[in-house]
Amino acid sequence: MSFVVGAYVFGLAMSKTDIVYVIQDKLTIFERFFIPIFFTSIGLMSDINEILSKEVLILGLAISAMAIITKSIFCFIPALFLGFNKLGALKIATGMVPRGEVSLIMANVALSSGFISQKIFGIIIIMVFLPTIIATPIINFLFKINKSGLKKELPIDKNTHICVSFEYDNLAKILIWDFKNELRKEGFFTQQIKNDSSQYINARKNNISFSIKREGSKITFECPNNHLIIIQDLFRETILNLEKITKEVETVSLRAKKLDYSINYDKILSNINLNKRIKKENIILELKSSNKADVIRELLSVINIEIDKERIFQDLMEREKLITTALKEGFAIPHLKTNLISKIHIAIGISHEGIDFNALDKNLSHVFILILCPAKDYVSYPRILASVVGKVDLYKKEILNAKTDKEIYNIIVS
Repeated sequence: MSFVVGAYVFGLAMSKTDIVYVIQDKLTIFERFFIPIFFTSIGLMSDINEILSKEVLILGLAISAMAIITKSIFCFIPALFLGFNKLGALKIATGMVPRGEVSLIMANVALSSGFISQKIFGIIIIMVFLPTIIATPIINFLFKINKSGLKKELPIDKNTHICVSFEYDNLAKILIWDFKNELRKEGFFTQQIKNDSSQYINARKNNISFSIKREGSKITFECPNNHLIIIQDLFRETILNLEKITKEVETVSLRAKKLDYSINYDKILSNINLNKRIKKENIILELKSSNKADVIRELLSVINIEIDKERIFQDLMEREKLITTALKEGFAIPHLKTNLISKIHIAIGISHEGIDFNALDKNLSHVFILILCPAKDYVSYPRILASVVGKVDLYKKEILNAKTDKEIYNIIVS
């Protein structure tokens, strides 16, 4: 029991410190690892035959009913005298009904030490789990009622919300990443919860605390009014940093245009199977287009998926403005990672006369490969891109001499 009390006191002491979010972050992995083990050990120590026996079930249900009633009454009544109305008191009473792991820990120790029998252990298990199962949906229902639980509203500082939206998710991700670094430089401790489409960050330093939430390309800052100036100042610093980075990227982009893209694809080609990635109907034997924009539109037209192709087209053209995807060897690979699709799509087009695609060597391009990839595909995309380009690079003459789309398909997937 001393370990439980010690952990509880430590948690209370740390909850008011700057490093509370850091501690939560570091301990989460242990929580996720040990909690399943704890409940599994409880299950292994239980005798299911004893738990399902008539005597244990009757006593377990009776004690559970008494526990629910007594907890509800003796938490509801005091709450009414402490500033809560009936709804607030009911929320408190219902929230106090579930019993947690402390009861199971004590029961586990008692059973291991031989102080209680399997029957008593079974009754305790019923008494712990049944009130929790009953109270949980009631708690959820009560908290959905959009009414105050207080007799008199307490004066509290309302938080300010600042929302910033961007066109692209990646820009919002970069801003959040850089903003978090600015927070750490200023001595803030942060805790982050994230998945592919959203992030939630808590930041704290002394008596200053606020939160940042990203949902897709939208960022929301939440903080008390008196801390608003801090967020505004840090966000300005973040924007200035990104402006500096943007200028550097422009310089790097100019250098990238001069790079030689000749690569040895032998190892990549041997490990990629393209017959499941390329469809015969996505191959155009002779393109009708005469310029870059029309080529991209024509290649998009043969990809048979229900998406906003106009948006895809605009994104591809924006990418082409940054740096051309036409290589020296007479072929171009317009490609894009997007959230609008769930799997890779490839379209191939041939122009025997050649089309000006702003190639690095100023020559006309004859082979065009359009590759669309899911934004979350971090593994197969670069390998498939390199493999397709490698095949076209090695067999460009054979592809240009092919008489049917089937011949082109066989050359690339062979």
